[in-house]
Amino acid sequence: MSLRRASRGSAGSGERIPRHDGVHAHALAVELLRSMDGTLDRNEALSLARRAFAEYMIGYYSDVLRDTRPRTQVRFDAFRRHYEAYASRRDYIDIVSSDARTLSVRYRRCPFHELLASRGIDHYTACFCAADIAFTEACLPGVRFERNHEIATDGAPCDHTWRLDSVE
Repeated sequence: MSLRRASRGSAGSGERIPRHDGVHAHALAVELLRSMDGTLDRNEALSLARRAFAEYMIGYYSDVLRDTRPRTQVRFDAFRRHYEAYASRRDYIDIVSSDARTLSVRYRRCPFHELLASRGIDHYTACFCAADIAFTEACLPGVRFERNHEIATDGAPCDHTWRLDSVE
């Protein structure tokens, strides 16, 4: 799933819209969550947020990995390289280990949780965190995702580990 925009005067040109413009995407998400919080039942709002974050991340990684086949070393390597590049541009993410079978990262802080907390809606952070499991299952079959800590839950740095268990 990729978003497309029509260029001036030529509908359907297929020009790609960037999926992740951090500032605008986060601001939009926060305002939508705040709106849901005041409108929907709490469980309904949390369920909708979980689904929306999962669908976003599945679409994002489907795009990133679109030129690779599921359950292959090539796909895991493409994911690993992408995540390493992403982490290298952020001063709060450490690559703990990265090899052909494992990628482990540590988030020392979570700007998204900080933003949600500043707006009084940090109860949605867990919905965002759940998207890691959803995209791993959908986009990385044969890879196991593990996390023992979440900044939003216990204050400890988030520890994400992806382990390649099987390839075809």
